[in-house]
Amino acid sequence: MSAGPPPMARAEALLSSGRAAEAKDIAQRFLRQRPGDLAAQRLLARAHYALGEREQALFFLKACVAAAPDDAALRVNLARLQHAAGDGDGALQQLREAVGRAPAFARARTDLVQLLIERSMLSEALRVSADASGSMDAELAAQRVQVLMLAGDAEGALAEARRIAAADPRSPGFAIALAMASNYADLPAAEVFGVHTRAGALLEVGAPDMRSAFDGRDRSPDRTINVGVLSSDMRTHSVAYFFEPLLGAIDQERFPVTVYHTNRVEDATTARLKAVARRWREMPRAYPADCVRRILDDRIDVLIDLAGYTNAAGVSVMAAKPAPVQATYLGYPNTIGLPRIDARLVDSRTDPAGSEALATEKLLRLDPCFVCYGPPTDAPPVPPRAGGRPVAFGSFNATLKITPRAAGMWRRALDATPGSRMIIKASNFVEADLREAARARLAGMGLPMDRVEVLEAKMSSREHLETYGRVDVALDTYPYHGTTTTCEAMWMGVPVVTLAGDRHVSRVGVSLLNAVGLPDLVAQSEDEYVRIASALAADKARLAGLRASLRERVRTSPLCDAPAFARRFEDALRALWRAWCGRASA
Repeated sequence: MSAGPPPMARAEALLSSGRAAEAKDIAQRFLRQRPGDLAAQRLLARAHYALGEREQALFFLKACVAAAPDDAALRVNLARLQHAAGDGDGALQQLREAVGRAPAFARARTDLVQLLIERSMLSEALRVSADASGSMDAELAAQRVQVLMLAGDAEGALAEARRIAAADPRSPGFAIALAMASNYADLPAAEVFGVHTRAGALLEVGAPDMRSAFDGRDRSPDRTINVGVLSSDMRTHSVAYFFEPLLGAIDQERFPVTVYHTNRVEDATTARLKAVARRWREMPRAYPADCVRRILDDRIDVLIDLAGYTNAAGVSVMAAKPAPVQATYLGYPNTIGLPRIDARLVDSRTDPAGSEALATEKLLRLDPCFVCYGPPTDAPPVPPRAGGRPVAFGSFNATLKITPRAAGMWRRALDATPGSRMIIKASNFVEADLREAARARLAGMGLPMDRVEVLEAKMSSREHLETYGRVDVALDTYPYHGTTTTCEAMWMGVPVVTLAGDRHVSRVGVSLLNAVGLPDLVAQSEDEYVRIASALAADKARLAGLRASLRERVRTSPLCDAPAFARRFEDALRALWRAWCGRASA
C-alpha cells in the first residue's frame, strides 16, 4: 500500500489549491518534528499570508531570511510584506541587502527602485537603476526612464527611452517609456503621435478580447450607466484635486461610480474619496487579468482610465476591453494609441477642430473647460505683496517640463524686466545633489543663475502655497504646460502667462486661462510671451488688482463649478453609451 506523497508535498498541493488552513496545519506538525526546517517555514509564511495573518507571515519570513541570508528572493518577499505592514524602513533595508547580495536579481532591483521613488530618494534610485541599465530587464529599463524623468532630466530620459525602444522594438513597456518621455520633448506633433500609436498597437498585441462578454448586456440607451474609474492616484495627488469635485457632484443614482485603485499608497484623500464612491475596489499589485475579471463581474458599462501611460496598469487592463465603452481622461495629456479605447475627454481649447488627426480616440469636448478644480482647503489667505523687493517671476512646475525653449523665453522676460528675478521650485528638489544638477542644467540652457533662485521643496501643502507670496508673475512651461500649478498660482493671486502650442499638452494653459477670463495672458508666439510677461510685471496696478481678486475670480468661474461640470460629464457618458447601444443593435 502506497504511503502517499511526503507531508510537505501534500501541504504544497493544498496551498496551491487554495486550502491554506489545511496546508498550514501540515507544515506546523512537520516543523515541530524538524525545528528550523526552511521549507516548512517558507510554506508557513505563504500560508499565513494567504489567510490574512500578516504578523505570523512576517515572523516566519524573518526566520527564513535569518536561516538563508543570501536568498535574495526571500528578502524581496519579506520587504514586500514589511512595506504592506507600514514598515518602509525595514523594507528598504531588506531590498538594499538583497541587491547587494544578488546584483543581477532584477526583481530585487526593481522593487528597490520603486520604493526609493515612493520615498523621493531619487539620487539612490538613479544609481540603482543605472547599475544594471544594460541588462534590458523590461521593468528595470522602463523604471530607469521614469527615474530620469522624476529627477528632471528630460534629455536623458528621452535618450534612454529611445535606446531601449530601438533595442527591443517589440516591447510594449519600452514603447510606453518612449511615449511618456516624448511628451516633454520639443518634438513635432506628428512624431509624438507616431510614438503613441506604436505603443498602443504593441499593447494590444496578445491582449485578450473580452467583447463577447457583452452579448447579454442590457442595451437600453437611457438606463443607469455603471461607471468604472481606473487610477493609481486616488490619494493626495494632482489627479485627485480634479477628480474629487467631479466624484462629489456626479449623480450616482444614474451614474454609480466604482473606483479601481491600483496603488497601495493611501491617505486622507483616499478616505474621502472612498466615502463618496458607490463602490471601491483595492487592486494594488493586481495582474491585469485579475482587474479585467473584476470589472467584468461588476458589469461596468463605461470604463475611464485616469493615468494613461504615467501608470500603464490601467491601459493594460483596457487592452482587453473589459467594458463596452472605454475612455481616458485627466491624467495623461495625449492619445494612448490603443484602438480599443473609444474616447478622450477634452475641450475645444485643448483640442480644437482638427486635433482628431493626433488621436486614435474620438474626442469628446467638455466645453468650456475639460477639468473642474477643487481648491485646497488648507490654502492660506492671499498675502499682500511685500514692498521693496524686486519683481519676481516664478515657475513651480516639475523641472522635467523646463526645456531649452521655455528657459529661453524666461531669460528674455528677465532681460526685458530690469532688476527682476526668477524663482524656481519643484517637488524633486528634496535632495541637494538634484538641486545642484538642476541648477547646472538651467545654466546650460542660458538662464542667468545670479538672478535665479532654486528653492528646496516644501513638504507641506500650506508651505508650498505660501511661497507664491514671493511671486508676481508665474511663467508657464513649454511644450508641457502646467495644470495643478497654474490653478494653484491663480488661487494664490498670481497670474500665469502661457504660450499656446499645437497639441493638448501645450494648450492646457489656454483652457485654464480662458476659463477664468484671462485670455490676454495667452501668447501665440515666443515674442508675444515675452511681451506679455514683461508688460504684466511692469503693471503694478494690474498686479495688485489681480492679487486681490484672482481667487474670487477662480472660485466663481467654470473652473470651479462642480455641479455644471458634472452635468457636462454625465452628458458625455450618456452620448458614449448611446453610441455603443446604437452600434450594438445595428
